[in-house]
Amino acid sequence: MRKIRFSHNYVKLHGQKTARLLYVGNLELDTKDARYKDLIEYDTCIEGGGNYRLRKGSYVILLLLGDKGIPFTTIRSRIGRFGLNKEEYYEKHIGEVFSLVIDEDGKKNGEQWNRENQGDRPAACHS
Repeated sequence: MRKIRFSHNYVKLHGQKTARLLYVGNLELDTKDARYKDLIEYDTCIEGGGNYRLRKGSYVILLLLGDKGIPFTTIRSRIGRFGLNKEEYYEKHIGEVFSLVIDEDGKKNGEQWNRENQGDRPAACHS
C-alpha cells in the first residue's frame, strides 16, 4: 500500500489510518490572500495546537476519503524531492487507498505556529 506522510497529527485526519484518493487539483497559493485563509487554517491545524506554516507557491491539493468515511484535503508542494512532479504522481493513483503515516520525529522544513511568535491560535483550530 502506498503511503502519504504527515509531519504532524492534523485535526482533519480524525485518527483515520487509511484513505482513498478521490481528486488531485492545482493550487497557486498566496498565503496573504484572504480567499485562502479558511482553507489554510483547516488544512494545517495540528492536533494539540498550532498550524503548519505554508509559504506562497505552487501546490497540489488532494481530496481523500478516510476509513471512517470522513473526507479531508491535504496540500502538497507541486515538485517533490529529486524533481518529482507530485501532480502527475498522484493523478496516476486516483482511486487507490493510501496508508496515512504520522511522522512527527522526521519533521519537514515547515515551521509550526506557536503562541509566542504568532499570537492567539487561529479560529479553525479551536476545539
